[in-house]
Amino acid sequence: MIDFTTSQPLSEAVENISTRTPVGSKLTSAQWAMVPPEIRMRSFFSARVEEERYLVSMQDKLTQRVLLARENGTLMDRSRFIAEMQDDLKQFGYEPDPRKRGSIQDLSSAGRLGLIWDMNLAQAEGYAAWKMGMDPDMLDAAPAQELIRVAARVDKRPWPAIWRENGGQFYGDPLPDFPDAPGRMIAIKTDPIWAAISEFETPWPPFRWGSGIGLRNVRRKEAEQLGVIPKNAKVKPLDKPFNGIAKASLKGIPEANRKAIIEDLLGEVEIEGDTIRLLPPDLYEQKPGGKKAKANPAPPQEVNEVEQPAPDGNYPLSDFLQVNLMGRVAKAKIAAEVTRSIKLVETVHSVPSMPETTVQIQRISGGTAGQLLINEKRRLMQINPEAFNVTYATFHEIGHLLDRLALQGPGPRRYASWGQPSLRNVMREIFRSAAYQNLMQRYQADGQDYWVRRQEAFARAYAQFIAIESDDQSALGYIRDVRLRQYESNEIWKDSQWTQMDFSPIRKALKKLFKPSMPT
Repeated sequence: MIDFTTSQPLSEAVENISTRTPVGSKLTSAQWAMVPPEIRMRSFFSARVEEERYLVSMQDKLTQRVLLARENGTLMDRSRFIAEMQDDLKQFGYEPDPRKRGSIQDLSSAGRLGLIWDMNLAQAEGYAAWKMGMDPDMLDAAPAQELIRVAARVDKRPWPAIWRENGGQFYGDPLPDFPDAPGRMIAIKTDPIWAAISEFETPWPPFRWGSGIGLRNVRRKEAEQLGVIPKNAKVKPLDKPFNGIAKASLKGIPEANRKAIIEDLLGEVEIEGDTIRLLPPDLYEQKPGGKKAKANPAPPQEVNEVEQPAPDGNYPLSDFLQVNLMGRVAKAKIAAEVTRSIKLVETVHSVPSMPETTVQIQRISGGTAGQLLINEKRRLMQINPEAFNVTYATFHEIGHLLDRLALQGPGPRRYASWGQPSLRNVMREIFRSAAYQNLMQRYQADGQDYWVRRQEAFARAYAQFIAIESDDQSALGYIRDVRLRQYESNEIWKDSQWTQMDFSPIRKALKKLFKPSMPT
């Protein structure tokens, strides 16, 4: 039994909590249960909680516990977690519905917060034990496990019936805790039965909310004597807790929440009728011609985390960008759209002082959406009026502009994304993201290095950041369409932007970098 009283942190437990992505959503617990378990495992969520800041705070406190980190000499514990989360909710302006105050639907109730603490730590404990159990030596010594009661309950679930309904077999005489069972509930550790009996579809306890059921190792000799496993048979360990492609039904979910699932998990799932299906890894590894990309591309150079200052000053971006119409192709409404886009950036953050730059609206050869031309005499940001989305193109080119002129550190002038300290944290999260890693695989197979250039990756991330923070539906719609491959058949194009979950760490890094704009 793992109870987080060990002298050293359990890396698997830390992984289970700290690497999940906070996902704010209106979904209820029942609706989240319809999302494939692979995706639920990667998400940090709480039913009907949309505020990601609240989820981030909660995740940080739970991570502090499993890391055994001390603050002022004390460990995070259950009562402190509840008190601090209640304080956070007050700061966020949360007021519970008077009709639900004190109930499990009240986010600030001790009951709900205590349940969140118990379940998250129990899941982390269960995952850590599962990972340890998959060690080849451990699996050889104890290839099976048994369902047992580890905590008393007044109202007990019919576990023998649950076990039988999910295809479980019984061995030997029943335990005293299950006198009505036809035998002991035992299976090899890699048997699908363990995920099948779980409400959460995870092959480790807790298997149900508030369950008092756990697992006991069954050593090889006993498992062979009971007939659970043939003599001297080897059990192959699992690298991941799930096999196959998970499916789930969207039946019964209101249209608004169905839309929320699709948008939250965009790029990770496909929807066909009422079925939601996790995209298999092969769909990300295939190049257009059907030949697999190189399996293990060299990772981008790691960058060390630094304490990055926000840009100095508090200047409106429009002080530096002058919008000019160039030639007959430019329309006043396009200029107005570019100007509106610049104003949207100003609602998200201020910028440091930088040289004046002219924004030209003119047709650009090669069909590109925009480009940046920088030298001592000519500073131009060009926007193509025929771009797929003028707002997104403006955000993207402003990202290049800030990268090139406004985020520089000491040393020769170049793109800050090439290694300047101001962008190291942001670039680290970009390099770690699934989308960028997918691009790296395809780049090595196809030789299209444009997609993985650091300044291009930063500009795409910046554009997505501004679209989210400003809540601009035009740019957000364009990003969603890119992820759904509405514009190009090339798989590389799809991974040029990020899913909401994949983008969350990048978004956090960018929010630390840029100061909010002053009220106007």
